[in-house]
Amino acid sequence: AALAHLLGKTVQGEMLEVVEKAYPDCQTLPGWEDPQLFIQCFVWILKGVVMRGDLLQVQDCAVKVLCKLASSQSGLECHAAEGFGLIMEDNKASPLSVTYHRESPLWKQRFYSQSCPALLAELSPREEEGKA
Repeated sequence: AALAHLLGKTVQGEMLEVVEKAYPDCQTLPGWEDPQLFIQCFVWILKGVVMRGDLLQVQDCAVKVLCKLASSQSGLECHAAEGFGLIMEDNKASPLSVTYHRESPLWKQRFYSQSCPALLAELSPREEEGKA
């Protein structure tokens, strides 16, 4: 139930199915039950699937999820999806080279300190709604 709220009902089922097919042992990943760690694992799982060449399989749901991530604040306004190995071309996700210059420890640190918390705030269920 927590994952459904976290990822959104329209994406959660399809995405988890894709991830589980590509990585059958994904539920043993550290943080799978923890929302914040799960988001981090989730992004890297997606990147791994794409870089392995299974782009068509994850393209639609990857775009839906990753394109919700906030833009980088590094000056170039690089989209978070692009920084994690995806780039939008004609509304489709295309893989980038693993040597792409935006993949750096500093960029990843910026993602986890800025974009990731913003994404969690957007996707997390509102407690006030449940108490109304």
